[in-house]
Amino acid sequence: SPPETRSQTLTKGAVAAHILLRVTSDNQPQQAWKIQLKLPKVIDSLQKISLSPVVTNLGNSYGTPQFSLLVTDWRKQVILDQTGLPERILAGGQRRVLAQQPQKEDPRSLTGVPFVFAPKFALGSYTFRASIADPNGGNPEVVEETVIALPFSLIGLVFGIWLIRWIIKKITSGRDRQLQTTDLSE
Repeated sequence: SPPETRSQTLTKGAVAAHILLRVTSDNQPQQAWKIQLKLPKVIDSLQKISLSPVVTNLGNSYGTPQFSLLVTDWRKQVILDQTGLPERILAGGQRRVLAQQPQKEDPRSLTGVPFVFAPKFALGSYTFRASIADPNGGNPEVVEETVIALPFSLIGLVFGIWLIRWIIKKITSGRDRQLQTTDLSE
């Protein structure tokens, strides 16, 4: 008689989830934040800046910072006002904050994109103000940096055009002198 063939399959599964607990005496966690905003001091007027602010949670419990970025020009006019995507940061942890952008399919759903400062033509002084609001009404954490925008690319373009015209003028004036001296010698 043929030997019996048996197969046996064993399937195991596990379901796991992270649980975040907040233990406080008055149900109000002590939150302290630190913002790192690294920007160049001087930029070209036609250059866009992609920002990657980093937020550190110095508190004793996880928290969700209410981050915002405000850019004003030298006349104090608001050029950019963006809100950060609300994401939890564990105590002692840090995270790169992204800007909120509604999804096209569902405007109620938000997706994270980098903060971008991209004016058509920037000139002068711009103040970047990153802040985290305190939901308990305390003082917000604020970091300000100033960037100066100068038209380096336009100055370079004008100088390049001037230099090319000067070289062409020198070459053509040298040919004209050669033609004059040849005409005089004949």
